[in-house]
Parts: sequence; structure tokens; C-alpha cells
Amino acid sequence: MQAHIEHKGSIPFEVTHNQYNFFYLCHMPRKITINDFRKISPIAQEDIDLAAQMAEEMGLLENSITGGKGSVHGFLGEILVARALGIKQANSRDYDLITSDGTTIEVKTKRCTTPPRLEYEGSVAKFNPNQKCAFYVFTRIMEDFSAAWIIGGIEREQFFELAVQREVGQRDPNDTPGVGFDFKASCYNLVYRHLKPINYYNEKVLAS
Repeated sequence: MQAHIEHKGSIPFEVTHNQYNFFYLCHMPRKITINDFRKISPIAQEDIDLAAQMAEEMGLLENSITGGKGSVHGFLGEILVARALGIKQANSRDYDLITSDGTTIEVKTKRCTTPPRLEYEGSVAKFNPNQKCAFYVFTRIMEDFSAAWIIGGIEREQFFELAVQREVGQRDPNDTPGVGFDFKASCYNLVYRHLKPINYYNEKVLAS
């Protein structure tokens, strides 16, 4: 059963100008469409090289769903989202990106072999739900680095209100027919259609 999102008419807490833009992103009534997924192809080789360097310097990521195999893709997702929003990488244990006023974003990247679809899901590992970030942004990057997609974002609290739990070894119910994917770790998952488009961020304001 899909959850219902109730959109309020006013902001229920005090926020800064930058945080308002994130709030607007995550509470705007228009639903995301597949045309809102921001595709990057080709991916600049210098970005791939930088991500590989960062992964090597970081070493095996603690609590990595893929056992560290997706580290280069993960760092590449951070690089691409940071550039798209005009903000800085932070690489804290709790978040990957930070705006000039301190709004924090965790980027969650999936390696893939097929383009994204609205019924696919973004994941947050079950053993890592307490990161002190304000927002999640989800990306997908092809295993061969031929293309990447910035899918969309959502407020952290809203993510956990809407997410469903998937257990290790469970078959992904939204997988591409004939592909067959089993979850490698227990996680919280949210269908992409609940996200809000990345192009609703105000890049100039976030970069100020």
C-alpha cells in the first residue's frame, strides 16, 4: 500500500533562506516524472578519476552495502550532486554535502545496469539510519560509468515516514523483469515517485 502525503499550506518551523529552498523541494505538490531525472552522459573522466582517488584515500567504507565495491560510484554521485547544486562536499560521517548556511545533504548512489524508472527505489541502509543530515538526494550510476542520473531529493524525516523495510536476501519487487536483484543488506526503501525533482533547488541561492 502506498503512503499518502499530506501537503501543508505553511512551513511549520523556522528556517533560513537556504533551508526554505530545500523545504520547498521536498513539499511541493507536483509529482516527479521520469523527465525530471537529471541525466549526465558522458561523465567527465576527470570526475571518475577524482572519485577513484577519493575512494582509495578513504579505504573500505564502514557499513557499506556492497562491501566497498561501490565506493567509486558513491563518491562520483557526491561530486555530480555537489556540482549540480553549486555546493561543497563535506564527507562527514553524517552527511556528504553542506550549503553555506549549514544545511546538510547525504547522497545515496546505486550502481546499475539499466536506466532508472519511477517505480525503482532509493535505499538507506538499516544499520545507518541515524545520520544527522537534513536531506537525502538519490542517484544512479551505470556500472561502466557510461551515464549517471540525479533522481531527486527528500527531507530525511519524510523519507522514514514513507519508506518500507527490505530485508537482506529479499527479491526486489520492483526489479526489471529478467534481471533479478536480491537485497545485499537490510534497508529502508522509498519509491522514486515520492521524491521531488532536483531542478527545484535554487542553485544560485544555495551557492551564496
